[in-house]
Amino acid sequence: NSDVQMSMSWILPNTLKKTVAKVADGIDKKRVDPAEKNPDVMLALNELCGDEAESKKNTYTPGKILKIVGNRLNYYLTQEDEGVFVTDENGVTRKIDEVATVQPKQIVCLMPNDLHGKLKLEIRRRTKTNNPVLLRGELRGPLEEVVA
Repeated sequence: NSDVQMSMSWILPNTLKKTVAKVADGIDKKRVDPAEKNPDVMLALNELCGDEAESKKNTYTPGKILKIVGNRLNYYLTQEDEGVFVTDENGVTRKIDEVATVQPKQIVCLMPNDLHGKLKLEIRRRTKTNNPVLLRGELRGPLEEVVA
């Protein structure tokens, strides 16, 4: 019985390997570059101060801390065209300059006092400083203002 199991465990992988090799012979093989990975902005948390301890999802308060959570969020702080950008309802885009933490999965920034209304939140980054391709990722849905 153990001899049968041993021979079956040898035959099945080899048979599968030969079958895959036959099928693969008919396929044109071409090396492709890995896809560039855009930032994935999953969530923005309004870190309210004072009496309110609960964070509110996809909202912001002018002059308060905003925590952005996602993947591939890190960017080069020295590059003017990379970072956290918001676009207001009039289509005016500006960069958030006061940033405390920039990590691949989290950014912590201070929202300016003069921002109001619904905003579109976008992260712009490059994989290398000399890379001409600017990668972009947006928060799904608007960032709503909450007055503290």
